[in-house]
Amino acid sequence: KYGAPTVERKLASGDTAWYYVTGPSNFFTYRVVFGSGGTVKSYSQVLTRSDFMSLPEGASRTTVLDELGPPMERMTFARTATEVWTYRWLDGTFEMIADAEFAQGGNLKQIVLLRDPMYTDAISPF
Repeated sequence: KYGAPTVERKLASGDTAWYYVTGPSNFFTYRVVFGSGGTVKSYSQVLTRSDFMSLPEGASRTTVLDELGPPMERMTFARTATEVWTYRWLDGTFEMIADAEFAQGGNLKQIVLLRDPMYTDAISPF
């Protein structure tokens, strides 16, 4: 129904996952996991609060990609030796950002959830 996936990954379990990333805002990423023989084991929208919060501190980049799919953008900050992967998602009707912060060359340090400033009302001084 959705056609070719945006990304296809081989998971540590040996299963294959197809990711369908909606864009350009990437509010939703659908993941279909196929077991041996090509049978569908699971299908879900993975950009949710519970999916972000289930990632443990110290998770590898591979684990984050397997669970969430590709981020909207990746930024490296040389001064703090960190890399941040940004995911845009919806929490109910609120547009949100989830930043996955990695030690440069290392594992997940933290996930930061915040309202997407692109969609919040600016306070005018007038």
